[in-house]
Amino acid sequence: MGKSLSQLASIPSDKELARKALMKKVRKGVVVAAVIVIVAVAVFVLLSPGELSIKFSWNDNHPLYGSPYVHLVGTIFNSGTKNATDVKLIVRLYDSENTLIKTETVDIGDIPAKGSKDINVDIQHYGFAKRCETELQWKFHG
Repeated sequence: MGKSLSQLASIPSDKELARKALMKKVRKGVVVAAVIVIVAVAVFVLLSPGELSIKFSWNDNHPLYGSPYVHLVGTIFNSGTKNATDVKLIVRLYDSENTLIKTETVDIGDIPAKGSKDINVDIQHYGFAKRCETELQWKFHG
């Protein structure tokens, strides 16, 4: 007993079967690649040492006797999973014309992972400070 013409037409050709097999492999490859990327990102985030951030306020002081100074107070946070060592706070003071009037580096020391350190510094300068910028430098250890 043979197959009818309509039954034969519904049988996929070798070319069609090969295309479907290839598409299945491509879909599987895309899924595997996506999983690899997600795992790599998760590992990077979990193993990332993190970063330091600072929250601070400052005011420019001009005493009757003595040099003017900026009083800076705040907290440095270590959001990482590793200790931050040899932390330095670079403070830049600018006048009303955005001219740099003072740069000072303050040694902070070490900040443990997920820890913080309070800061309270006076920076002498000449002129009138209208803007204060900070920068943190550090190394991760552990």
